[in-house]
Amino acid sequence: MKLNKSKLQFHWGLLFRAVVLPLIVTRLALLLIGWFSIELTPDSDYPIGTATQEGWQYSPYRMLDIWGRWDTGFYDSIARNGYTSVTDPSSQQSNLAFFPLYPTLIRVVTSLIPGTPQAQEILLAGVLISNLCLFGAMVTMYQLSMDLFSDQKIAEKSILYMLFFPAGFFLSVAYTESLFIFCVLLAFFAGQRRIWSLAGIAGFCAVLTRSPGILLFPALFWLYMEQKIWSFRRIDFRILFLALIPTALLLVLWNGYNITGDWLAPLNAQAAWQRHLTWPWVTLFAPLDNSRPHFNQIEWVSLVLFIALSVFALIRLPSRSYGIYALLSLVPILLSGSLTSITRLSLAIFPAFWILAKMGTRKYAFDLFISVIFISLQAVLFAGWSQFYWAG
Repeated sequence: MKLNKSKLQFHWGLLFRAVVLPLIVTRLALLLIGWFSIELTPDSDYPIGTATQEGWQYSPYRMLDIWGRWDTGFYDSIARNGYTSVTDPSSQQSNLAFFPLYPTLIRVVTSLIPGTPQAQEILLAGVLISNLCLFGAMVTMYQLSMDLFSDQKIAEKSILYMLFFPAGFFLSVAYTESLFIFCVLLAFFAGQRRIWSLAGIAGFCAVLTRSPGILLFPALFWLYMEQKIWSFRRIDFRILFLALIPTALLLVLWNGYNITGDWLAPLNAQAAWQRHLTWPWVTLFAPLDNSRPHFNQIEWVSLVLFIALSVFALIRLPSRSYGIYALLSLVPILLSGSLTSITRLSLAIFPAFWILAKMGTRKYAFDLFISVIFISLQAVLFAGWSQFYWAG
């Protein structure tokens, strides 16, 4: 089936309004919040005491430094020195738990700088990659939304809600959020356009970024079979590109084996963050990790919200593949026994933002309510993050 070439062309005026302008406004707002939050008392429990004493960790320039906290240090260590083995990855936090694509891209960018890259250059490279991927992700989200709904308002609202979401600032920090979401969206976009070679490559990159990328395999297989009207006689060689997705996971596990002698080291290392296989109702009602009880309330609400939105995505979206991806994305969270980082991880469940957008375009009161709540919470969380508090 030939693609309609006109669909591949962007309307740059609409794209500016839907993507570029919201990105500029929200990132400038975050910079202002980060600047004024210097008046807040830093978190005395931050693991690197010198950072809270000096007021910065990677760069004395606050407008750069605020984008690097907490797990940024693990990506920094991989970009500098590669992976390091520890005696017991399941009990001692180590960079083995972090997948290689993002720090590898940082290393590629910093290799262009003469001399040995310092912490400031590594952070700058990470932030640059994150924001370029954020732009790519939002453009892809916009085009995929238009392909599915042919509705400008839904396309715009879904992008706004993702940017407004309480954890939306993670899309610009030196974390993997933007890269992962870009790869996931690109995989679905390519699959929707029947460009299965690109879908496989994007899925491959998603797995190299984070382990939940493997969940693209069943979702994209469903999308492929939908296009074949579930007739196995119509299957062609292009389905083989989906094999790139599990291949990426095997490569990551093989790398972990070479370092530690344990094939499951990258997965077992998650236990050091109090994530253990358990029943979903334990995660919901008696989480094993309750070290941040006040913040866990936000995480719990996020989890319940995205469970509901994912169910609606399965029922209401044009292809069940999106709802399948959304629900499968919740499985590792529900089985982990921990509420930690759920708000941040929920960003990757992009079909949920379509459901919110469909509701927001119909009800002004809902749109106003959800926007105010999201923006207010993000402002509070990023102010705390800027001063070294845990925010996801």
